[in-house]
Amino acid sequence: MQPPNEKRKAAIIKEICQIEASLSPENLSCDGELSRSQIRVKENRLVRKIKKLEKEYIDIEMKPRPELTLSPAQMVLFNQRERQY
Repeated sequence: MQPPNEKRKAAIIKEICQIEASLSPENLSCDGELSRSQIRVKENRLVRKIKKLEKEYIDIEMKPRPELTLSPAQMVLFNQRERQY
């Protein structure tokens, strides 16, 4: 079973792929039925949605994971080693 964050990341990737498919010229223009201004509005909305999803993905990636969190004693040792280099 995947952790919740991994499931959400997979869902984000899937959603981005679906949106990118919607950005094809024939999908954007509804097979030529939309005006240029309507196409621009639709494209901008989809691009904003992709950016929002990308930000959410990055936020999930940047969250500290419990298995990577150091104890105070480990932090002291880590900082001492860093100073040596």
